[in-house]
Amino acid sequence: CHGVTIYWPVREPSFVETFPVGRASDGPGTLPFDIDTRGAISCAYSKYCERNATPGSLCTECVGIVSFLEHLVLVTQDIKLCTHYRYRNHFDMVQVVRRCAEDVNCLKLQHERVTHVLTRLDDYQSLIIALSENDIPRIKHIL
Repeated sequence: CHGVTIYWPVREPSFVETFPVGRASDGPGTLPFDIDTRGAISCAYSKYCERNATPGSLCTECVGIVSFLEHLVLVTQDIKLCTHYRYRNHFDMVQVVRRCAEDVNCLKLQHERVTHVLTRLDDYQSLIIALSENDIPRIKHIL
């Protein structure tokens, strides 16, 4: 069995960065096949493949991988923001982290602006109270 050739539609960045490699391990939700990336073209082999089919054909275990790979391509191209990190690829996770970092920086800037406005508002209220009490030393200190 020569395995199923993986025709991955995303060329930039690399296959390893755009393929959901988190699912290639063992455990629930994992891929039902192993990936061979040693050659120029990546191939997938069923985890139960004995690699002894007739030359040029797929074994019965690897035939089922074809439809799974087609489905995986569709899912990977239309990934939702709420998708669990385990099902994302490396490139998408990096993009999410960058977006989160930008959001954090925007929130920090908003926090600084609000803090500045509140400080000015507090100073204004102190000035109004000092003016109403005719407290000259306090007015000089605020100004």
